Amino acid sequence: MNAVKTAIETGYLLIDTAKAYGNEAEVGEGIKAGLAATGKSREDLFITTKLANADQGYESTLENFQASLDRLQLDYLDLYLIHWPVAGKWAETWRAFEKLYNDGRVRAIGGLQLHRSYHAIFNRPK
Repeated sequence: MNAVKTAIETGYLLIDTAKAYGNEAEVGEGIKAGLAATGKSREDLFITTKLANADQGYESTLENFQASLDRLQLDYLDLYLIHWPVAGKWAETWRAFEKLYNDGRVRAIGGLQLHRSYHAIFNRPK
């Protein structure tokens, strides 16, 4: 918590975490404390978190997104990422990401560790 608070106090504006790191609640406390200490607003920060592998799938993604927001004490994210694509769950997970984006709950979505074979998901007709 203190590291995030101090980072905000010293001018850091990008906060990156993930459920898999096991620190979202502490990061949320640090964000809250850092904003209070500096007078900055939530909109001054760019906050990213990532969906854990075990949480992929449509409904699970939506539930875990809300759980991450709750742990981080936020109303929205700037960027939500798929940490690693999981075979057999990638398309449904991405569909949930699109819903979160279209509903305005996250400002940008993406994925990490993506092999070229996953690109077809991004280019499919809507």
